[in-house]
Amino acid sequence: MNKPKPIPGVEIRERRRHGETYYRFRVRFTNAAGRRDEETFDTPEEALDFKAQLRLMKRRGNLSELDAGQQTLEELMVDFWRLYAKRRLAEVTRRKYRGTWNKYIHPLLGPMQLRQITPMALSEFIAEMEDAGASAGTIRAALGMLQSMFARAVEWGRASINVVKQISKPSAPRLRAIVPLTPESIERVRIAMLELDPVRGVRDAALVSVLAYTGARPEEAVALDCRHIGENTVLVEQKVCLGVLMRGQKTNRPPRSARLFAVVRCDVRSYQMACGVREGLLFPFEGGPWTDSYYRNWRVRVWQPACVAAGVGRIEVTKKPGGKTKRTYRGPRPYDLRHSLASLLIHEGEMSVVEIANSLGHSTETLLRVYAHVIAELSNKPRLNAEAVIAEARLKLSGETVGRAA
Repeated sequence: MNKPKPIPGVEIRERRRHGETYYRFRVRFTNAAGRRDEETFDTPEEALDFKAQLRLMKRRGNLSELDAGQQTLEELMVDFWRLYAKRRLAEVTRRKYRGTWNKYIHPLLGPMQLRQITPMALSEFIAEMEDAGASAGTIRAALGMLQSMFARAVEWGRASINVVKQISKPSAPRLRAIVPLTPESIERVRIAMLELDPVRGVRDAALVSVLAYTGARPEEAVALDCRHIGENTVLVEQKVCLGVLMRGQKTNRPPRSARLFAVVRCDVRSYQMACGVREGLLFPFEGGPWTDSYYRNWRVRVWQPACVAAGVGRIEVTKKPGGKTKRTYRGPRPYDLRHSLASLLIHEGEMSVVEIANSLGHSTETLLRVYAHVIAELSNKPRLNAEAVIAEARLKLSGETVGRAA
């Protein structure tokens, strides 16, 4: 290869590889910090284009953009965690982020500079996660974390664009339709709790009543204060996260007031009188909020046996190598109880979609997406008063209980 002609402002460097001569083109310049810097290119056209870009940046006063993207993703992670995650995110979210970072993001993208993480690089990242058996939901969670990191990088001048926004993310649709528990099934679960433990069952049955008929999420229900229970509504303004009482809802929406049926109010008042709960947390654990381990134990030792006894769940036992057995629960979760309230309110037809969504603490769009099949199924059926349906189910089962006792 013949030596190129001199180019003003561009250094031409001769290199040899495998006995062949080739040339690189270097441009020296003063960066935004006032330090001497350089960029090297394979062709003279690229070097000239860069010089033109330099002139334009100097005129506009945005020379600092040249430095954007040189930081590695793992270096950004240090500042992201210190300045953003620790101060803005809940502990449960930080736990998920740590697991996602350690398992997927850091091994595949951590050493790369931000400017090297292009849409193509992210497509390769998605493909590698899929090959590793990650679900669409897990991939979306990883991309969500990356998008948040790049958003901070743009804010701090570390990157020029949020590249994660430019790619299409794998969809993670709900694979199974919502199947709300009927009031009769819910009442059977409550009766099973009372029969399994007559003392503690009073509290557990009242908690199930709150979960099923007010639409509170489990973390919101165990955070309820006695003062939150009114005559006609229940106020949801805080939650328990990993044993810590926190303000706000899951979605950081403002406090909401949910409809309080008379039967639920009676359940709560009866529980308070029986257990002597007059102030503070309505469902305390050792005088404070429920810990994460206590809630998990409650699900295994109280909720699941009650669902099995009520006929809405089952336990599958399989043998593992070595003679050990594995116990698998198949049935509804405590969180699923809020679907029952949505179904009752939709069937009643007294509240608009917006009002039902506000009562449940999420957007109208979420309500229409999650409960579309429920709305369609109940659209042409006779309207039923929600409280009357609950009372009827309770009356029917109380008669059955008396009959068995006799």
